[in-house]
Amino acid sequence: MNRHMMWLIAPLLLWLVVGRAEAAGQFKIGVINLQECLNKSESGKKAFSTLKTKKDKMQIQIDKRQADLDSIREQLEKQNTVMSPEAKRDRQKEFERKLRDFRDMVADFNDEMGKAEENKKREIFQDLVEKVINDYAKKNGFTLVMEKRTSGLLFADQAIDITNEIIELFNRSAGRSQQSKE
Repeated sequence: MNRHMMWLIAPLLLWLVVGRAEAAGQFKIGVINLQECLNKSESGKKAFSTLKTKKDKMQIQIDKRQADLDSIREQLEKQNTVMSPEAKRDRQKEFERKLRDFRDMVADFNDEMGKAEENKKREIFQDLVEKVINDYAKKNGFTLVMEKRTSGLLFADQAIDITNEIIELFNRSAGRSQQSKE
């Protein structure tokens, strides 16, 4: 539904902006790849590094629990012939409970990582859009700056792509804000 609305609204907004800009006698468009800004900026790299460290720690816990489950499964198979039916049933229930707990843990970790990644992206994009892109667009007389990948844009000449300039400005901006915090 959201994507369909974008396809309907984007041309209307473009038409309105172009109409106003043409009436004022000026019109300048820029395009930017926000994902590339995220991947190549120092803030984005730092955020991904932090997230990778967190994910690696979680993966260690997952691997340990998986090894424990594998060990329990092997013991059940080995002792299957010597255990009483009641003991088999109890051990099988215990194994199934631990397997459910493991699956819940993995799902929780995945949810946590997804939320952490979204929060980091949101923080970076907010800084990027509010501080860097808006300032750049105003200073350089842009009427419109569109996101390359999600705006429904099918073609844009490389000459209007401002991604690299924005990454450079964002890195400088992040460097200045780091220095002012220290």
